[in-house]
Amino acid sequence: MEIRISNEATLSGNTLYNKKYGNSIQISDALIDMLGDIQQGMSVVELSSKYHVSNFEDIINELIQQGFLYTSDQKLYDSINPINCVGFEQSTFFGVPFGNLTYDISSKETKKIIGFIDIPYNMGSTSHNISISGPMKLRKFSNQVFGIEYGEDGLSKGWYSPNQKKIVCSGMNFKDYGSLEVISNQELQIKRISRLSESISKANVIPIFIGGDHTISAPIIQGFLNTYEKLQVIQLDAHSDLGSNRWGMVEHGSFMSNIISNSNLKHVYQVGIRGPLEEEEIKLNQSLANLSVFYGSEFDSLNIDSDIPTYITIDVDVFDPSIVPSVNYPVPNGWSYSDFLKFVRDKLSGVQIVGIDIVEYNESDTLSNMSASTVSHAILDLLGGVL
Repeated sequence: MEIRISNEATLSGNTLYNKKYGNSIQISDALIDMLGDIQQGMSVVELSSKYHVSNFEDIINELIQQGFLYTSDQKLYDSINPINCVGFEQSTFFGVPFGNLTYDISSKETKKIIGFIDIPYNMGSTSHNISISGPMKLRKFSNQVFGIEYGEDGLSKGWYSPNQKKIVCSGMNFKDYGSLEVISNQELQIKRISRLSESISKANVIPIFIGGDHTISAPIIQGFLNTYEKLQVIQLDAHSDLGSNRWGMVEHGSFMSNIISNSNLKHVYQVGIRGPLEEEEIKLNQSLANLSVFYGSEFDSLNIDSDIPTYITIDVDVFDPSIVPSVNYPVPNGWSYSDFLKFVRDKLSGVQIVGIDIVEYNESDTLSNMSASTVSHAILDLLGGVL
């Protein structure tokens, strides 16, 4: 195996930086010498003979995983473990502090962190791509809706929710980890999202993923399924997304069919469904024992097992187009905001939430500010209802 130094790696003193992903590590003088030998083309065998260290392979593998090195027979992007997010501008969601995801994943801190991460992926459809700038638009607009304040202990002071008639989210540790950079290779991108999700699912972080189209939910949930022996999913959506992969890759209309057969996925609750169903989707609805479907706003009979770790995925087209028009596939007779509040209050209280995603907001729509306002308020009311 031959190894190369990434073009994104740069050395300053004893600190090695990855310019693309923002991560850095402190390295010894001996390791600096080793990198010089790698730059000169020395093979792994030659390096191992020259540098007599017991954990030589571990060092090389760690440098590959962090994106500082890559192997000659491996695509560069496939070698990068995308724990580090990039793409910050000046805004964070609701003005929360910036976070260092690499540090927080490895931290022994016992206080739960609620971390925003946006994934501007829009390759889940060949004909109706949403704007990749949607997550950043939501990030900026959220600051117009509300700015979370903090005490001297670095934790949120909370806020009074008129909808819930109480102070919510006091003493919470909110952070914004930025954006996961999206690459053009769909297969590798899906792997990177799943790898990121799995790393987070093993840490003391409750992620709030902001899409992007609904494709991203498949690898995100897969990452959690790799960690949890039992998981249930609540899907708020106008569509079932149980279609087939028409182009050989998971897409926004087939994300659920790609994960629902996983033995660790104990139950899926689809709520708000009102779009037309294809024959294949109807057959799946009838045959899958771990799937319960609730049409429109008829969810009174829904009972969620509070003992099972729960992931929530929200396609914003669950809302009626009159309050969230900025979606690619609007369906009439959707949820009012009161329906959403009722669902959060009556069905999510006490549920063991391990992760959330909000997807399919389309910033390119001319009414995007109205939609951004509704979605931002929904995030606040959801956090206030489940945390």
